[in-house]
Amino acid sequence: MNGGQERRHRRQFEPPPWEQDAFKRFQRQREEREKEAALNQALAELHAECDPVQEQEVSESSVRPAVPEQPAQQDEEREHVIPAAQLEELVAGLREEEPRAVGEYKGLTNAVMALLAAGGLGFVVWSGILLGKAGPGAGALQMMASLLVMAWGFMMIAFAVLLWRKYNL
Repeated sequence: MNGGQERRHRRQFEPPPWEQDAFKRFQRQREEREKEAALNQALAELHAECDPVQEQEVSESSVRPAVPEQPAQQDEEREHVIPAAQLEELVAGLREEEPRAVGEYKGLTNAVMALLAAGGLGFVVWSGILLGKAGPGAGALQMMASLLVMAWGFMMIAFAVLLWRKYNL
């Protein structure tokens, strides 16, 4: 031991498990950029070594450019973009293809909706009567019970409204 202190062995960086896929992807992209840069540099050196006379003799079609063409990449990206009007048409077509809940479900849901609305309204009225009977001298239990019954009634009415909106609009 040197001077009573041990030197810790420095470990290689390891990404957390939930980021390993992204780390590997970035690693591959970096390696590809490094390879491309090395290739471009080698091509530039090769072009620098060529005689000016030889460069004139070689046609441009046989020489590979050092930098990839940007307009070609932009054209490919444009091909994958859908115009807004066409996108709206597609979405409208999908809405038309979506099955609507009509026919066999509509009668059942309307019956359930009516029962829920009537029951909810009954609970709200009943809780109002209980709340009126409880008065200021009643205990907290009676007040809470009537308020809970009222909340239950409002939830039943809300569920009836949701059913009506889903199956009738």
